Amino acid sequence: AAAGADLLDFEQPAFHDRLQRVLANASYRPIDMTGALTSIGTALLTAAGAAVGVAVLQPVLLVVVLVAVAPVWLATRQLTRASVQLEVDMTEDDRRRAYYLDLLTDRSHAAEVRALGLVPFFEVRHDELWRRRLARLRSLARRRVAIGAVARVVNVGLLGAVAVYLVVLVSNGEMT
Repeated sequence: AAAGADLLDFEQPAFHDRLQRVLANASYRPIDMTGALTSIGTALLTAAGAAVGVAVLQPVLLVVVLVAVAPVWLATRQLTRASVQLEVDMTEDDRRRAYYLDLLTDRSHAAEVRALGLVPFFEVRHDELWRRRLARLRSLARRRVAIGAVARVVNVGLLGAVAVYLVVLVSNGEMT
């Protein structure tokens, strides 16, 4: 696709950002998608089996179980979107950081970069972009932990309530 792009596109940072994302994702995304689809299929079959089991035991509890799944699903969806957005937002910085790293480490640039005394200049810029990426990753990680913890607590609380309710039903002889 890049070989067929207009030459003017190569002068646009947005084109290079899109190209960078494609090149970065092309090698592993198909494998990730296959694994994710397999996991989703397994999870759906497991959930369907659990739903049938709960519906047979006590149909009203099926609603509670479905509600219990919602917080985790919503949190996962929100955090996945946030991760993708972070990668999109950081593409230009990542591309620039890779360029600085190439200038600092590639043999073809070594003599010129050193002769002109540009090593500190490129190091400072590379390190600043790296610190900015790490700060954004830390922020996302904290958000993941907080949102994930709340979703899991709600999920476990609701599923625990279902288990307690089933125990009460069995204890009272209302269900075998």
